[in-house]
Amino acid sequence: MFIRRAPSPPGCHRPSMAARHGKGNRPMEILPVYVRIQTSGNPVATETMTRRLVDTVENVRVIRVAFALGLGLIAMGCAGTTSSSSGSVPTLAAPSQESTSPPTEPSAASSPSGSGATSYTTVAFGVPLTVTVAAGLASPPTDDTPGLLSWTATENDNNRVRFLVPAEVYPPDARRPVPPPKDFVGYIKGLADQGGVYSDMTTTTVDAVQATLFTAKSSRSLGGSLGCPTVGAEQEEGCFGLQPEFALRLAVMDVKGTPLLVWARTDAQAPDAAFLGAFEVMLATVDFK
Repeated sequence: MFIRRAPSPPGCHRPSMAARHGKGNRPMEILPVYVRIQTSGNPVATETMTRRLVDTVENVRVIRVAFALGLGLIAMGCAGTTSSSSGSVPTLAAPSQESTSPPTEPSAASSPSGSGATSYTTVAFGVPLTVTVAAGLASPPTDDTPGLLSWTATENDNNRVRFLVPAEVYPPDARRPVPPPKDFVGYIKGLADQGGVYSDMTTTTVDAVQATLFTAKSSRSLGGSLGCPTVGAEQEEGCFGLQPEFALRLAVMDVKGTPLLVWARTDAQAPDAAFLGAFEVMLATVDFK
């Protein structure tokens, strides 16, 4: 009867017993066991030796079974180690689409009620105010100066909202600017006789201040006609006026003796009705300080 050491499983090196005890690299072999039974005529002795032999064989069988199980466990461990070292990651099953957890509440930015709007208080603007900025506008504003408060839409930069305290204006066909007329509301309405095209005119209040609200277009360029935020600003580049390519939803008012223009700008050929509607909601939130 022979018992031999089984080979190591692939991918797993198992040092020999001799190597583990520091006795060199020579593998330890279990040598054959020879059992010799001498029958001396004594049946008791013969039976005793036979039972010892049987017991030895059974013990060897148990050892072989245990040894095989140990090698199996070692092989499984080595296979797991090889799999981990190769960088593979177990794949998780995708969760069921029908989740039993409660639905997530919408965030402020995605709330259909418009709660994504933020409040803004001016820092330098000539008419101090606080306003709830429409959710479609990038905030903080691009300008907060004594003469100009301005926002640009996040999805269409052609859409703008502006608050203007004019330092001077360019009347139609004028080459030089003039101070804002005392009857500033009347001056703006008079632009309708110089190429301005007005519609949907109404009277409203902005924080208890009376304002005239209307849609303004133009049949020709009236650069600087609405006003300039600073004295000496260049007419076409630094000032604001009615232009054929834009449609304005414009509110004009006088706040404690200071003329104020507030408008939303959009494309004249394809006005953004939703943007203009959001502007009117924003206008209603203005709180003068």
